[in-house]
Amino acid sequence: MPDDPEPPPTTHAAATAARAIADDRTLADTPVVVVGLHPADAVLELARALPAQPDGYSRRLIILEADGRPPPPRLASLLDDHRVTRLRGPDAPARLARYLDDHSLTTLPRAAFVSAAPGSPPPADIQRVMIDALQRQGGETARLRAAIDQRDARRTPGYHARRLTDRAGDAPRVLIGTTRFSTYVRHASRDLAEAFRALGFRARVLEEPDGHSRLAPLAWLDAFHTFDPDTAIVINYPRSTLRAVAPTSVPWVCWTQDALPHLFDRAAAGSLTDADFVVGHIFPELWLSLGYPRRRLVSLPTVACPRKFHDRDAEHSPDPAVAIISRHAETPDQLQRRLLALLAWNPPLANALGSLTAPIADAVRDARASPLSKRLSELTAEALAPLRAGPREHALALRQFVLPVAERVLRHQTLEWAAEIVRRRGWELRLYGKGWESHPTLARHARGEADHGEPLRLAYRRAAVTLHAAAAATLHQRVAECALSGGLPLVFWHADSFSTAAARALHAAAQRQPPDRRSPPAFHTSIHPELADLARARADLGLESPDPVAPRPDKLDSILAAPPPEPAHDPLWLLGPPGLSGYWDAASLESAVERAILDPDFRRRRSLAIADKVHAHLTTDAAAHRLVSVITERLAHQPGIAA
Repeated sequence: MPDDPEPPPTTHAAATAARAIADDRTLADTPVVVVGLHPADAVLELARALPAQPDGYSRRLIILEADGRPPPPRLASLLDDHRVTRLRGPDAPARLARYLDDHSLTTLPRAAFVSAAPGSPPPADIQRVMIDALQRQGGETARLRAAIDQRDARRTPGYHARRLTDRAGDAPRVLIGTTRFSTYVRHASRDLAEAFRALGFRARVLEEPDGHSRLAPLAWLDAFHTFDPDTAIVINYPRSTLRAVAPTSVPWVCWTQDALPHLFDRAAAGSLTDADFVVGHIFPELWLSLGYPRRRLVSLPTVACPRKFHDRDAEHSPDPAVAIISRHAETPDQLQRRLLALLAWNPPLANALGSLTAPIADAVRDARASPLSKRLSELTAEALAPLRAGPREHALALRQFVLPVAERVLRHQTLEWAAEIVRRRGWELRLYGKGWESHPTLARHARGEADHGEPLRLAYRRAAVTLHAAAAATLHQRVAECALSGGLPLVFWHADSFSTAAARALHAAAQRQPPDRRSPPAFHTSIHPELADLARARADLGLESPDPVAPRPDKLDSILAAPPPEPAHDPLWLLGPPGLSGYWDAASLESAVERAILDPDFRRRRSLAIADKVHAHLTTDAAAHRLVSVITERLAHQPGIAA
């Protein structure tokens, strides 16, 4: 006997209603109330139409079972799903009201799929329950916003600056806003909180309670009201993106990690106040073309947690294995098709960027000798020229399409080299991360995901080397984590990898030999050891360096106009010359892996040398200390804010 005796028209109408709910993009971040489980086909249609989003979030289904009918057997699997909440009994509407009040810190449902089965509550009753819950949530949001504003109005200027510097009394408080729908960002936020606690702060991390919820504005206001932080650190989001919930008086740190569209907006740049800071990976476009004030930008490297990643256990002989930790299992072609599909709404842009497949691959092949970042920017500009794109469009196309595709080409090129080397030499390739088990040619090397903690630490430690290849960031948290764990990172070196070392060397040379404006600058390597070291490092890649070094006056002025780059941003300072720390083609990769496997003492010395510098400059503890110093120093010089 069929589960659902309703006639086909009813089933069809219900399925149509379910599809309409799923297709409404304004509801994408809200749960759905399902009233009754009949017809089962329509409920299944709704569930299938709400798959997990790319970031891992899946919408919660709040199922009300008030009619007393047993659930259809074919819904058993769905009802066991973690995203399903079941409220059963004739008082299900009242239970729904209590449930929504208990979850008012998350987004609430604004749509319901209501069955027409006998015994189901009237649709109007369910709508009334949802509307009332939304109104109560809105009222509490307004109340907390007003309470926070009144509290801030009673405080004198400089209140938070004094709290951050005077730790004799109540410990200063830092609120770190993050998301569970991430990889590095979530772990970095929690690790940073531990670092602040080690400095004597009280730290709270604000994130979604589960994989089926999004935070409502009320969650932020509740945190600002009850925790009363002295500074807020939010990864990737400036204050302007959360203006409705962000108090204006609290120092706000936007820690940039990803090239998200809202960062490349002149409005975001113009909204920065004296209590706003943008730190982390500072994309050059932010201040070169989008108007971000340089004084509000603070470059900080990606860092590693010394508590998770350490080398305190007994000596261990590494395996003859090459490790790669990456979630980038999509091939370059697969990635490009996926990114272009997201641009289907803009065919001219999709066609322009789609034409760059071969030029991007050519640029990656030439990266050893030719600056890759410059070439990729040129390719982007050439492709967008017919579209009359502005600086923001150029930045987004470069950061969200061209660079990711170039990164993928580069990393999979490294994988091809590594796979061939280990096959021929009888070594092992270990690919950690999601998706490698489905790779068309590398699936046999997949080792699953290594959780961010002890499993990942052991993956670094037990492999002879861990490879890192990047088009834009030779330094990466993987490099720091690996060294702290007692492993040996090997990085892909290319022409751009020397840019920070070159800027540091020119700063040092100009200090030693101030430029004479009456003649072009000329710095001899025999006089300037930093330039000599740079020339020797470039020679490892077969690159020639001029002697004397004679930069264009305007280029030198541009370099000297900014403070000298910090050593922690310089791969050459951290890792040593390419011949000791990386590779640039298949032959150099094989040589570097061979030395690490055959000479464990060399591997150990190199690992310790890198780890010593990481401990001093590239840990979450160092980042927390730097953030406090930057905030307090700059607030101390701001009129109306200083204590």
